[in-house]
Amino acid sequence: MPNTKSMKQHVIKSEENRLQNRARKTRIASTEKEFRQSVEAGNKAEAEAAYNVVCKSLDKAVKANVIHANKAARKKSRLSNALNTLA
Repeated sequence: MPNTKSMKQHVIKSEENRLQNRARKTRIASTEKEFRQSVEAGNKAEAEAAYNVVCKSLDKAVKANVIHANKAARKKSRLSNALNTLA
């Protein structure tokens, strides 16, 4: 347990940040899953819309330092390749 007031505040803030980061990662995973389902179904219009949502959530996570920029770029590249296979 923390001894000083500032460390108590730090513990509270760390827990808030952990929950926010977890929510962002969960959003990325769920939107990516929706995208993959639309790709497997062969629905190009729905897949493009889902791709835009995934990219937006990845960019927001990078901006908040939840994931590394290279990881987001790698995911976006792989997802765009999956989208291009529908063409």
